[in-house]
Amino acid sequence: MVGVIRLDNIGDHVLGSGFLKGLRQNLTEASIIVFVTKKTAALYLACPYIDRCIVLDATVGVDAMPELCEWVEKFDLLINPRFARDYYGAEAIVRKLAALRTVSFKTESHEANQCYSETLEAPQGVHVAEYANILLRHLFPEHKHCVPETWTHPLDQLEAQKKLRQRGWNENERLILLSAGASVPYRRWPEARVIGLFGQLVSSFQCQVMLVGAGADRHQYRRFSAWRHPKLINALGLLSLPQLAACCKLGALFIGTDSGPKHISAANVLRVIEINHMPASFAPERSAVWPTGKNWAAYAVDQRQVHPAGEFSEAQILSGDSIAAVTEAQVMTEAAQLLQPSQP
Repeated sequence: MVGVIRLDNIGDHVLGSGFLKGLRQNLTEASIIVFVTKKTAALYLACPYIDRCIVLDATVGVDAMPELCEWVEKFDLLINPRFARDYYGAEAIVRKLAALRTVSFKTESHEANQCYSETLEAPQGVHVAEYANILLRHLFPEHKHCVPETWTHPLDQLEAQKKLRQRGWNENERLILLSAGASVPYRRWPEARVIGLFGQLVSSFQCQVMLVGAGADRHQYRRFSAWRHPKLINALGLLSLPQLAACCKLGALFIGTDSGPKHISAANVLRVIEINHMPASFAPERSAVWPTGKNWAAYAVDQRQVHPAGEFSEAQILSGDSIAAVTEAQVMTEAAQLLQPSQP
């Protein structure tokens, strides 16, 4: 029996999703159990590579997780695919489950490394999606390359299309997905910029624009709630993660911040324009502090990153001044390269 512990954020799950495919390809007869938290559990509902998904309460300690009790000393192999510092308590779960063989990437924490029977180096300077393949080749030297993917059920596709039609989706027009929110404030693009970009997109391209994101984004972009525009589909808080993935298959382009929806779009081979919060002068050696840039870009698709011009202090980045400096004109320049203007 094989266990995989995945407790981090949506983007980490999507970028690492190829690991499960590779695991199943190499262990065709094994039972594969994945441990996740509530915020990402929907991603795994239709995953064809696992036998069971266990949802843990990330707000409590391991001794308060009754879901773990039946799995103690049951695993032949337990894997934590995270390649960076464990902010989510995976190591405590590894100790609790007491598997025969435990594997993860080595971190700067000696104490954390000691809870695994095997650790491997996490090479610097590679795209984050590649860590899944590095780990798979450690486990299975003949492993072939895997890329990120999402998993949807046909009902997800039907329900997503139903919701879009209820909000005025025109199947004969190109659809642009726009996601300006993020889990942290300094990655959120200001509402005034979003409104300005919306106007330029619909005037320059024969398209509809679908605003996507979490329900919490409704407050940040509350002016859209009162809008009734034939080119706008306000889907903030409307879609489950699999339904968002299904919508990506309908789109022509994704425009958004460095967040989970960006990686979901790329995993569904949708072209991406990323509105990045770090200035163009961002120093790569600071990536441990600011996990962003080319190694976190949309993977294996046609993608562009747009950065604020000029110099910004860390305080200005954290206050949101940096991402606010990205202009609608910058985004439109990249969109013009990826979309053909509508003909008169």
